[in-house]
Amino acid sequence: MYKEISEKSNYIAKWFKTCNIDSWEDWDGFGAYSLDDQQQQLIDNDNVLKKLNNICKIKKLAILKMKPDTFYPPHVDRYKKCKVNMLLTTSHTSHCCFLNKDQTTIVHVPYKKNTMYILDTTNLHMVINFNSPRYLFSVLFDNDLTYKGLAKRV
Repeated sequence: MYKEISEKSNYIAKWFKTCNIDSWEDWDGFGAYSLDDQQQQLIDNDNVLKKLNNICKIKKLAILKMKPDTFYPPHVDRYKKCKVNMLLTTSHTSHCCFLNKDQTTIVHVPYKKNTMYILDTTNLHMVINFNSPRYLFSVLFDNDLTYKGLAKRV
């Protein structure tokens, strides 16, 4: 369902603290900021992104924003088989969980600071956010890249 990438990101969190995002678009209920203009700079400066891009070309980078006290219900991503995420706001409570096949138990993604996770978005998953905005750095690949295909190479 997910795999932690052991190597820590050396750049993204520091960069995020200095960036000024003033306009968000809607991506399936999340606020989204596409990083098209900064993509190459981010890949060049971050050790994990550089490694991922060498394995499989990164298609898009984005910041996703979730409002406080909101819930994104269980879903399967429509256009992606896998993606890589890193939680940027680790000082408050939010949860990303996968539902087991019986849909009565969950597997929690234990986001750690400066740590990226490969997610199998073909499995049901959900997000719960509590007391403040939740910001997430997201790495997208071509639609045919699978979780197993990426996880075994990282």
